[in-house]
Amino acid sequence: MKIQKTKQNNKPLGLIKIVAEREVPYVEMDLDVDSNTFNKIAKAGLIEIKRDKHALFNYALTKAIKEFCGNQSS
Repeated sequence: MKIQKTKQNNKPLGLIKIVAEREVPYVEMDLDVDSNTFNKIAKAGLIEIKRDKHALFNYALTKAIKEFCGNQSS
């Protein structure tokens, strides 16, 4: 996903307000997965995320923020 600047004559994309924040403990894992299993789970995940608009929005926004922050540090 690439963040693109909008042209000045375009309509605004919309407004996002942060209404709350919370610290969330989590665990990260490294997995060793064969390519067949990886592809099956990735395919199932693609189907499921298309059905879950909130998860899809979260993924896209997180990806955009990570890319934006990475581009800013260069």
